[in-house]
Formats: sequence, structure tokens, C-alpha cells
Amino acid sequence: MKSVNRISFLTYGCKVNQVDTERMVSILSSDYEILDNYISADLCIVNTCTVTNNSDNQILNDIKKLKKTNPSCKVLVTGCLAQTDPALLEKINTIDYVVDNANKYLIPKFLKNLGNSKKIISNIFDIDEFQDYEIEKRDIRSRAFLKIQDGCNYRCSFCIIPFARGKSRSMSKESVLQKIDKYKELGYEEVVLTGIHLSSYGKDIGETLLSLLESIELKSRIPNLRLSSIDPADTDKKLINFISKSSKVCPSFHISLQSAEDGVLREMRRRYKVGEFEEIINDIRFKIPDSCIGTDIIAGFPGES
Repeated sequence: MKSVNRISFLTYGCKVNQVDTERMVSILSSDYEILDNYISADLCIVNTCTVTNNSDNQILNDIKKLKKTNPSCKVLVTGCLAQTDPALLEKINTIDYVVDNANKYLIPKFLKNLGNSKKIISNIFDIDEFQDYEIEKRDIRSRAFLKIQDGCNYRCSFCIIPFARGKSRSMSKESVLQKIDKYKELGYEEVVLTGIHLSSYGKDIGETLLSLLESIELKSRIPNLRLSSIDPADTDKKLINFISKSSKVCPSFHISLQSAEDGVLREMRRRYKVGEFEEIINDIRFKIPDSCIGTDIIAGFPGES
């Protein structure tokens, strides 16, 4: 008999983390009762983010609140904080188990042998291939989020994510097409392609994001496709031109600028200059006048005046 019967989740951070949680829910729901909150749960799986110290502190405070509300609930911490600082988590007495990003999808097996170990920790950079997955059912969202890429090979000076997610790895093009069609069968009319560094899609498997989009345009039955955040350094005129003519890809761009000063961009180790970013935006505006464009700006970067 299982020591755990009812499981809840707390998820922090990006769309990729949300997709990872949805995948775990799908796998675990056949053997466990999945609850919307932790009040009556036997176990809460906390899928963490570690973008800032504030996010780390918020997660730890929420775990304290969880244990105060339901003292008998066991806490399993996974995700990016579990990858970058497992030693910190092991010292906290309100945390029972730690499973890092590299082993996140071993959690179903881990739960069947809870008495044997309190942690699974390994080197995320040992993972060379994308960990593919199956789509079994529809969730409550109106659009489907499809994680097609994980990890990042770049080293922006402000970002810890490569050390939490490892090397860039891509889902095969064939698998992407199959999953998009599966989402269509489940009743979705829109799929959002997401990843840790989506612009790196395919570089490890002889593909590109553009070649993938071209295949989706020709072969997929989904009527609407959207991209999550893309990198200015990898956004060229060919990609913009394709989107301007596409019948599927929504003209919605999230392109992370981070700073509008070349010296700061250099200190950030970003791979573009402000003028190049402006050229991208002007090209989008010229070719797709009614496009939607969003960005990210970091305020108060060290040394910035």
C-alpha cells in the first residue's frame, strides 16, 4: 500500500516549468489523486524557479506556510532551485525530499520507494538529449503549451538558468508535428511553442526554428501557432519574412532587449547591439504593421547609471 495517496503541486516561474508540472500531473494521475491545493494532501511537489533571490525566498516562505497549514504533508522540492542549490534545501527541516531538474521525470518511480532515499541529485550537464514525453489528455487551458526545447548554451552574466537547465536540447521535428496534431485532436485551436531558449531549437539535431515552422505550416492541422520569447541575436529577416506570410503563426513577438545601452549589453554578455534590435523591430513593423511586440528590460543592472 502506498504511503502517499493524495498529491498537490506548487509551481513557480516560466511557462516551461508549468508544462513540466502538467507532464508530472499527467503521469501521476493514474496512480494518485491529484488535488488543487495542499490542505488535505499527503505530499506536495514544489516545482521551483530560481531566477532571483526574491523568488527563492518566496518559495521557502510558502513551504513554511504549507507545513503550518498541513503539518503531516510531506514536501518534495524539484525544479531549478533543487538543481542549483540542493545543499540549501537539504538543511531545511520543512523539506522532506529533493529531486533536481535532471531527474524530475523519475519522481513517479521515486514516490514508490520513498523510504529508500531523500534525494536524487546529479549533473544536469550530463544530459545530452531532449527528454521527450507523451500527451494524453486536455487540461483547462484554452491554448496548449508545447515544450520543444530545454537548456541554454549561452552565459548571460545575469542568468543562472543554464546551470539549472543544462545544455540546449531539442525535441525531434517529427515528435513536434505529432504532438501538435494530438493537441488538435484534443480540441485545441492554438499551440504555443515554448522552451528555455526557444531560438536555439534544432541546433543540436540539424534543424532550425525556421525549418520547424516551415514544416508545421505545410503539414500540421492546427490553425494557430504562437512563439514564446525569442532572442534578438537569433531573430533574422528570414524568420520575420516567414511569419509575415504565414497562415498559422500569430504575429505576436516577445523579444528580450534587457538593456537599451550597448555598454550594459556587453556587460550582460548579450549577443547583439541596440541598433540591431531596432532593425529587427523596424522590419517587423514594416512587414507586419498590426503585429504585437513585447520585451523585457532589466532595471538597475550592476554598473548601470
